[in-house]
Amino acid sequence: MMICSGFKILPVDRDLSGVLNSIPESGWLRSVPTDLRDHLTHAVGVQTAEVAERITAALGRNGPTDDTYLASLQTDGFALSDEDEPTPCDAPVSFLAGRRDRVIGHVGLYRALSLYDHSTYLAVSDAGHYLPLEQPRVFAATMRSWLDECLVHFDRNNI
Repeated sequence: MMICSGFKILPVDRDLSGVLNSIPESGWLRSVPTDLRDHLTHAVGVQTAEVAERITAALGRNGPTDDTYLASLQTDGFALSDEDEPTPCDAPVSFLAGRRDRVIGHVGLYRALSLYDHSTYLAVSDAGHYLPLEQPRVFAATMRSWLDECLVHFDRNNI
């Protein structure tokens, strides 16, 4: 399951074409710490106070971050030796993307479909980079469906 994931690590290599604009709810960042506001404005597709609070709480549970390292990743990315090579996978693969994801976009995941024989793709129109927190019901239903496919696949192949 690839959730709002990119195949291109360097930000300049990512295809953000077709990303939908967000329509922010008035005051949606009011309860968000100042240091997170720019990031959430960029990354979140469903810009409501409820979603902002949910994401802020989740990020708060992760503990401290290395801001210098994160800044270098946002600028320079990092090289992967197999970035342009398909990874063989004889199992169900599900790509879940947000059409308002201004961090990764959704086009790269769609292009990856041809690399995997058992793949599905869902682009959620009203979600950004934090899709599981922006659209928890859609995420849960998609995850259950993918897990069901895995059970059938592995049972059929006696794995």
